[in-house]
Amino acid sequence: MNSKKSMKSIQLGLIVILFASMTHAQTPAVYAGGVVNAGSYASGSVAPGSIVSIFGANLASQTTSSGSIPLPSALGNVSSVTFNGVPAALYFVSSGQINAQVPWNVLAAGSSSSTANLVVTTSAGTSAPLSVQVAPSLAGIFTVSANGSGQAIATDNADGAIAAPTGSIGGLTSHPIQIGSYLIVWCTGLGAVNATIANGGNTGGAIVNTLATPSVLIGGVPATVASSVLSPQFAGEYQVAVQVAPGTPTGNAVPLQIQVNGVTTFGNVTIAVAGDTPTFQTLNASCTLTSTDCTEIGLPATDPYSTPGGFAGYADATIRQWQDVDLQRRSVHFAGNFKPGDGEDRLYRE
Repeated sequence: MNSKKSMKSIQLGLIVILFASMTHAQTPAVYAGGVVNAGSYASGSVAPGSIVSIFGANLASQTTSSGSIPLPSALGNVSSVTFNGVPAALYFVSSGQINAQVPWNVLAAGSSSSTANLVVTTSAGTSAPLSVQVAPSLAGIFTVSANGSGQAIATDNADGAIAAPTGSIGGLTSHPIQIGSYLIVWCTGLGAVNATIANGGNTGGAIVNTLATPSVLIGGVPATVASSVLSPQFAGEYQVAVQVAPGTPTGNAVPLQIQVNGVTTFGNVTIAVAGDTPTFQTLNASCTLTSTDCTEIGLPATDPYSTPGGFAGYADATIRQWQDVDLQRRSVHFAGNFKPGDGEDRLYRE
C-alpha cells in the first residue's frame, strides 16, 4: 500500500516538474548582446526612433508581421516590448526575432544618453530585463542581403535604381551611380528630428529633418549632403540625399559610410560607382524635396527595402532568423543566423 502511494507521489511530482519545465520553456528570453541595429547589425547601443532587431528564445508563438502604419505595440501573442516601460512599435515578431522601433521618448526629458531596460511580454510570460545602452544616434545602412554588409540599399535619385552593377539584383533595376549624380542612402539610427513623431508613425508626408547632419563617405571621399530626412512613408527609416563628389573612386564595390555624432559606420557596405555624368549636376538653391521642377533630391515614391516582391527587410519573416549554430561562416540565399558575442557583432549565415 505504501509502495503504491509512493509511486503515485512520484508520478505527481514528475507531472508537476514537467509542467513547470514547459511553462519555463515558453517564457520569452532575450539573448545577451542580441539587440542590434536592424541596418548595420551593430550592437552596443541603440538610438531613439531607430529600427532594431531583437534576438532571443520564445519571443512569440508564431510569425506575424505588421501590415500598416502606424505600427502596433502588440502583435500576435506579443503584448508588449518595452524600453524603460515605454512600449515599442513592432514591425515583425517570431519565436527567435522581433523587429521593433525604439521609442522616440525612451530617454527622460533633457537626457541625450542613458541605459534602458528592455522587456518582452507575451501571453506566456515576461522576459528578464536586459540593460541596453541608448545613444543619441547609431547609424546603420540597410543592405540587399539584410546582414549589415555588402551591397547597400542606396538608389539613384533620377530613376530609383539601386547603385549596384547593372543587372546584378534579380527583380530590381540596378546600375552604378555616376559621379555628379544624386544618391539616396536608406538607413536608420540617425537620431532626433525637428518635429514630434509618434512612436510607430511616419511623417504623414511632411518633410522632417534630422537635427544632426550626417557626413557621407564614398570610397573615403566626402559626398555633398543635400538633405537628411525621415522617410515620409515608414517608421524609423531615414533617407540621406548626397551628390557623389569628383574624385570618388569608381568600381563595383566602393565603400559607403555614414558618420553622425562622431561615430562612423563600418566600411563593409558598398555601392557601384561609374565615371562622371555628361554634365556635372549642381544643386539649385531653390531645389527642395517638394519642388516639382527639381528631381535631384526628390523622395522616391516607394521604399525599395520594403516593397512587396522586392526586399521586405525588417518586416520579412524569412530574413535574419536566429538559430543556434556554430560560429562557422556559411552562406545561403536571404536567410541567416546572427550570433552575438564575437568581435564583429555580425551575421553568421547558415
